[in-house]
Amino acid sequence: MEPITFVTPSFARDYERFRFQRESMVRCGIDVPHVAIVHDEDVELFKATPYHDGLTVLSTRDVLPAAVEGLRQAGYAQGWDIQQLTKLAAADVVDTDYVCVDSDTFWVRPVSSEDFRAPDGKLRLFEHYWLSTFHVQWLAESLAVWNIAPEEMIEPVSCVDPVVPLARDLVRDLRADLEAVQGVPWYQVLLERGVVEYSIYGVYARYVRRLDSVVPTEPELVFRYWEAEFEHFRASAETIAEDDEKKAVMVHWHPRVSPEDYRATVEQLWCSLNG
Repeated sequence: MEPITFVTPSFARDYERFRFQRESMVRCGIDVPHVAIVHDEDVELFKATPYHDGLTVLSTRDVLPAAVEGLRQAGYAQGWDIQQLTKLAAADVVDTDYVCVDSDTFWVRPVSSEDFRAPDGKLRLFEHYWLSTFHVQWLAESLAVWNIAPEEMIEPVSCVDPVVPLARDLVRDLRADLEAVQGVPWYQVLLERGVVEYSIYGVYARYVRRLDSVVPTEPELVFRYWEAEFEHFRASAETIAEDDEKKAVMVHWHPRVSPEDYRATVEQLWCSLNG
C-alpha cells in the first residue's frame, strides 16, 4: 500500500490534546509520519512536545497563502476558518496522500495506510449516511459553489469527520478548478461563502470528478463524544474494547475537559488493547 501522512492543524489552546494524541500514537505503535501545522507564534511550544519521533512541526506562515496568514495575524480570520484552510493548503507540504486528524482525537488501536485505502490502492472517501441540519447546509453550500443544479440527484451523505483522508493531487486539482469556476483565489471562496473544507472536497470528488480517484466508504474508525455524550465515555470503554473497527476516540473540546480528566479510562484501553 502507498504510504500516508497524518496532518493536524493546531494551536496553543489545543496543545494538551495534541500532546495526548502524540502519546496515543506511541502507545499504539503507530508508525505514520505526522505533520503538525500550527500558528506561527506556537511553533516552539509544539516542537518541544514529547513523543516527537516521526513528527514535523510547520508554521502556518510557511503553509498558508501569504494573504491568509496576514488575515490571521491581523485577527480577521481565526479558529475553525484557519484550520479548514490549513487542511487544504497542506497538499503543498506533504509528499503523500494525507489523513487530517483533529487535535481532540486520539488513537486506541494501531492504524496504517491500509485503514484509509481500498484494496485497489485508491484513497477512501469517507461519507456518513446521516445528516444534521449543519451538514445539510454545508452540503448545499458546496453544491452551489460548484454550480451543481438543484434538481440533480445527490447522495444524502456528510464527509465531515474527526479523521478524514484527503487525496493530495485531488486537493490540488480542487483548488485550481475552484479558482477557475469562481474567478477568485480558492481560499477567498471558503472565507467569503462559508464553505466547509470537507464538504467541498466530498462534493468535488463525487460530483465533479465522478469518483475517478477515490472509493466511497462509510467510516467506522472513530467513537465521537460531544458535550452531552461525554459523561458516558467511561462507561463506553468496554464497548470500544469489544469493537475491533474502532481505532480512535474523539472527545470534543465543548465539554471543557482536559485529557487528564479521561486519562485513567484511556490508560485501561491502551493496556488492554496494546499490551
